[in-house]
Amino acid sequence: MRALFSEYLCCQEDWMASSLVMTESQEDSETTGGRFSWLTKPDLLVKYHNNSAIVQELIAGKLVSGQWKEHPEFPGNQEMRLYRVWMEDYEVNENRHSRNLSHVRETEGSYEGIDASALGGAVPNSNNSSTPGIPKEKKEKKEKTDDQLARAAIVKVNANLLEISQWEFKLKTAGVAPVVATAFVSQMQTEEQNLREAKSALENALAGGRPLKDVTDRLDAANTQYRGASVQIRKHATVPKARAAKAKAKGAAAPNGAA
Repeated sequence: MRALFSEYLCCQEDWMASSLVMTESQEDSETTGGRFSWLTKPDLLVKYHNNSAIVQELIAGKLVSGQWKEHPEFPGNQEMRLYRVWMEDYEVNENRHSRNLSHVRETEGSYEGIDASALGGAVPNSNNSSTPGIPKEKKEKKEKTDDQLARAAIVKVNANLLEISQWEFKLKTAGVAPVVATAFVSQMQTEEQNLREAKSALENALAGGRPLKDVTDRLDAANTQYRGASVQIRKHATVPKARAAKAKAKGAAAPNGAA
């Protein structure tokens, strides 16, 4: 697929200006032959299972055709003459297969630097990776406007104010000592006042069409300060699962006991 796409780009996105040629060839070959050895008469008797008649016939034929020679270690000894004797045939079959893919372009072109948007978007392939030589389209991250940043800060402060209103109940449910709970609630009330003042200033700026950056930064800072100040109360207000389940069961059993 990559090769096809690269070819498509190189021919200026016109398949008629390009040809893709695949050459496939297969070669079969067969090699045959035989193996011969020089054997003595005793060797021939062993080879042919002591059949003297066959051995004598073979030796007679070799003497006529001249396929014999004296043994280098026993010259003149007829029993030790060497005869050229067939041992076995062999056959070797080979099969070769080759495939070649070539591109032929009638026009010169290059796909380097082509914007992916000009091709109708990103080009998919089998392994979801970018095609070599084709630059990825860089998506520019749009910066939020001052109005969007301001409204995002208001959404965040509303969530924080809602959380502050629930701390007293959460501390009580978690079994925190009243003295400690009161101190935490008092601290959160101070944070609440700070958040409300910053929120009010931003809302007034939005309503009056005034610059938003400074008041938005103020509210963002107040939100950040609250998250840091609420770390400890968050830990104390977290009810262990076992204790929460026990309290829930106790609350469910209370009406039955009263009955």
